[in-house]
Amino acid sequence: MNTALKREIDARRRLEVELAQKDEQIRFAAIALKKARAEVFMYRQPLDTLLRRKTDELMQAKSNAVQENLAHTEFLANFSHDLMTPLQGILDCATSGISKIENFDKEALLQYFSQIRDRSEQVQSQLSEVQKLSELESGNVAYHFQDEAMSSLVQKVIDEFSVESKEKGVDIRFCTSIFDDTAEMDREKIILVIRNLIANSIKHSEAGSTVTLEICDQKRNLSFSVIDRSRGLEEEELDTVFDKFIPKDEENDNLALAITKEIIADHNGEIWAENNPDGGTILSFIIPKKHEGMC
Repeated sequence: MNTALKREIDARRRLEVELAQKDEQIRFAAIALKKARAEVFMYRQPLDTLLRRKTDELMQAKSNAVQENLAHTEFLANFSHDLMTPLQGILDCATSGISKIENFDKEALLQYFSQIRDRSEQVQSQLSEVQKLSELESGNVAYHFQDEAMSSLVQKVIDEFSVESKEKGVDIRFCTSIFDDTAEMDREKIILVIRNLIANSIKHSEAGSTVTLEICDQKRNLSFSVIDRSRGLEEEELDTVFDKFIPKDEENDNLALAITKEIIADHNGEIWAENNPDGGTILSFIIPKKHEGMC
């Protein structure tokens, strides 16, 4: 075999080896590509689902922000209207008093000044509650947690309402706890919560009805409920009764219930409303007996 032929044979063998290696590389590449396609297909559906979910969440957040902004605008409009009513009364009394000052006797003058005082106190009360809510939401309110017996705080508030409830003909019933109802709480703020809940129930109760107060032991928690026999709430109102931007009734109640919600949240608790199966409304809150973390 001559040298030229031998070189050609060697070259062909090398080429065959290289082609075989290329074929093997292509085969491995095809297998890897197939595997990659399978993985892409496997992950694509969850990623599509995740993308759709995140898109829906963003759209919902945008919708919630728009709704809250509208609610905030409505709240400001309602609150401005509520302030204008007593302020207009103050202005009317003062204007009338000035125009008739020479003809006023002592009794009439006392009546006008009494109306001015009452309406001024109404404005002051509304502004005070807005300030309280603002401070609570900003986190600028100091809390002083210590062991307190819930029943003693409830009894204190009952005593405060003894005259008002009697005048309206509403009976307040409360059985003192037969268990240890001590929990770590801010005394004055929980008193405010209890006061607001009882005041709300008395306001919406008819003469001759009963408001029942209950404390329940929930192992590591304590719950308190105010049960009345009012007209009750519509189903959609149950979730919004403690919202600050939602008028509570045609009189656009003050922000007392919104304040109670903030205070209970700062106690790591929950507050809710439900309709009484026997008629009326049940307003309840629950707080842990041991408070974890200071506000």
